[in-house]
Amino acid sequence: MKSPVLKIQQQVQTAEQRVYQRTDVFRTAVIYIEDRQIQFSCSLLNISKGGAKISTDRAADVPLYFELVNTKFGLDTWCELRWQLSDEIGVMFIDSPKAVHGGAEQPISSTEIARITDPASGNFNLI
Repeated sequence: MKSPVLKIQQQVQTAEQRVYQRTDVFRTAVIYIEDRQIQFSCSLLNISKGGAKISTDRAADVPLYFELVNTKFGLDTWCELRWQLSDEIGVMFIDSPKAVHGGAEQPISSTEIARITDPASGNFNLI
């Protein structure tokens, strides 16, 4: 019979298995809801090609679908809320992140997403 501690450790490891590896970024961002009529600030704690972990004091107000924007670099993507625990939420990107340049949205390529989330690059220019 497995010990309760070992069983819990295995459950935690299983819960943390993800399709894409997350990278710590610690960047500010904005959550937009209601067709951008309502906004509030948040912090990107980590990010991957498929989603992110976000901290906000308004986690309870975040709807199932919302727009996430990094105001400094113009990163704009739609997200689906996957979980919420206290002031932290986990989101899945439901469209390809877009960079806004001069008012024109352009999809960010998978190569660019890989570059900005690669810890070896030491460069998180868009995040």
